[in-house]
Amino acid sequence: MLQSVGWGLLSVFLVISVGISFPLLNNILEASHWWSFPGCLIIIIVLDVYRKDKLFLRTIFRDHKTLLVYLAVEYTLVTIPIWLYQLFNNLETAFIILMSCWLVAWLSRYFTNREHTSTKKTLKFIPISLFELKFFIERNPISWSLFWLTGVTSMIHIGIYIFWMFILLMSIPELFRYYESRDMLHWKNGFVFDKIRKYTTVFFLITLVHTLTAFFFHTDMYLVVSYLNLCLFSAIILNIVMKYAGYSPLFHAGAVSNINGILTIIMLFPGGVIITIGYSMWKYFEAEKNLKTFYA
Repeated sequence: MLQSVGWGLLSVFLVISVGISFPLLNNILEASHWWSFPGCLIIIIVLDVYRKDKLFLRTIFRDHKTLLVYLAVEYTLVTIPIWLYQLFNNLETAFIILMSCWLVAWLSRYFTNREHTSTKKTLKFIPISLFELKFFIERNPISWSLFWLTGVTSMIHIGIYIFWMFILLMSIPELFRYYESRDMLHWKNGFVFDKIRKYTTVFFLITLVHTLTAFFFHTDMYLVVSYLNLCLFSAIILNIVMKYAGYSPLFHAGAVSNINGILTIIMLFPGGVIITIGYSMWKYFEAEKNLKTFYA
């Protein structure tokens, strides 16, 4: 995608989107610019703690200083929308955010994973037809239960609901990354559409309490809440059609997860959801056509 669109065009889109989106978000949250620092710090610490490529990176970068620079640059790119916005508004905050990237990169050696395998607890109330969601939650059901409960606290501030929906959106590409076996694809007309229908219904029920809470306690923010829900269901459709458009029984997981993540982030910018919906419609027909080739 980046080869056809070009990094230059993507950079221009990013700068323009940051200039429009972050002032809008700042007006919605009405929070001090200093909150950007702990927010960025939490994001990059969570990324560093849960990333699974640390051992691999240590085999590539034998020198700790080189690895430190690599991680610092990576975390700087991750937080670029936030510190770029602060750079033109609060120079001190932008500088502190950039320094926090180097701090987390330096502390990365101490954030070691206790285990490199996933343990699962079987959840019988989730049907196997929703195996993506079933296996995803089974890896850590307690964390997902706490995450769900955290969303209810959006009655305190609309920012909690926005952050909660953002985390949920970012988990969608990983949720639909892995393929089922060919035996699980019992072909019928409209298989992909049926999958979309099931998951949109399930996620509607999962987020119903949080959305109603946000509507009730923050009536003046109904457009923001509605747009976030539109982004969520668009992300579900996008990732399902992308999964089956590139499905192959030869691989256990899709190679389009990064593209899905980029398109999911683009949705959060003004007008970005229109791009995603149009792209999803095109990929839907490709997905149905691709699955038919396995049952020809």
